Amino acid sequence: MKVFYDLLSFIVSICIFPFEFLKRDPAVRHRWARQKWGIGSHGPHDIWIHAVSVGEVLAASSLVNEVNHRRPDIKIALSTVTDTGQIVAKNNMQDTTVFYLPWDIRHVAYRVMDDIKPRLIVIMETELWPALIWSADYRNIPLVILNGRISDASYSGYRKIRWFMKRLLSKVSFIGMQGQTDLERIRNIGAPEKISAVTGNLKYDVEPPASSTLSNEPSTNLFWLNILKRPVWIAGSTHEGEEEKILDAYRQIISRGTNLTLILAPRHPERFQAVEKLIKQAGFSCLRRTDINAGSSNTGSLPASKVLLLDAMGELATAYSAADVVFMGGSLSPAGGHNILEPALWKKPILFGPHMENFRQMAELFIQEDACIQVATPEDLTSAVTTLLADPEKAAAMAGRAHNILRRNRGASIRCSDIIESYIENRH
Repeated sequence: MKVFYDLLSFIVSICIFPFEFLKRDPAVRHRWARQKWGIGSHGPHDIWIHAVSVGEVLAASSLVNEVNHRRPDIKIALSTVTDTGQIVAKNNMQDTTVFYLPWDIRHVAYRVMDDIKPRLIVIMETELWPALIWSADYRNIPLVILNGRISDASYSGYRKIRWFMKRLLSKVSFIGMQGQTDLERIRNIGAPEKISAVTGNLKYDVEPPASSTLSNEPSTNLFWLNILKRPVWIAGSTHEGEEEKILDAYRQIISRGTNLTLILAPRHPERFQAVEKLIKQAGFSCLRRTDINAGSSNTGSLPASKVLLLDAMGELATAYSAADVVFMGGSLSPAGGHNILEPALWKKPILFGPHMENFRQMAELFIQEDACIQVATPEDLTSAVTTLLADPEKAAAMAGRAHNILRRNRGASIRCSDIIESYIENRH
């Protein structure tokens, strides 16, 4: 089984390598290529954390901060799959070594383990890479899963290969899940009860980014937030098929005489150009965030007919601080939604669509406590944004309830750090 998996993984890696290499920025291509094959020297680290992309990296940041606070002597290395994850990790965890997760082939994993020499490996959420898990088991390195969750789609797929999942999960040292439903699901697909428990959701513990102080000074990357014409509507982490609906709603709102600045922030960088084209096709002028520089003629307030395209990575989480209303993307299109705690952290009123499958329990809690508005159509979106802008007290009350939910559910980073410390202490 393991040999067959390695062979299959090697073939797949070779096949996708050219595409993955060429789609990346030339500045990172060669580093990405070397690290995918386990080439490079990072030196010994106590903990290797894997967080696939932005959401997992932000959750990992609260854990890393807690571990560093307790044990400043511990060295941490963090791997990601995506380029955006790399950028956010470097911005939020400056004392942490950041690299790309290698291909899931045992001998490649061994090469990285020989370099890093981790005393513990932590997988964020449920990134179950068989070769990595097998390699850790073979090298007698404890591997734990923290902040685990299983979506409806993943659960359905895992159940079909329960025989395989049961054997794989038996090699994991501990599994900490976000909630009771996630715990029941991981146990139903084979996780032993004695090594699995609810540890909470680390996303509730995320603090404002280090660069969260707004400034008019050009030397500050976020100075542009202060030149926005208010009020501001941010549509964050949008996916294909959503921007047209958002622009339609925006047109309806400003046609009623409402002055409103729209910021569109596509989830994936490769879509920036396509979204700019959509904005212009909809009849709006488009200003890209990367075109706003010190001394630029574009640094004045935006006119009502201009849409700002946020094409600078790592700024969205702080940009929410300047919003008057936030729509969370990935929820009108069936992409599973994104993290609504980021705007909740700033006490902003939140809208999202019907597709929040990846944040099911969180979305249900927000709906139950009237801490958000769920929309299904551009008309719903138009109505919700208009209502919140017209009634600041209602908007503030709803945002306050969202913030209270966030504060009330904190504590996962402490519980997860306790688990990490117990394994580190046993590996002296």
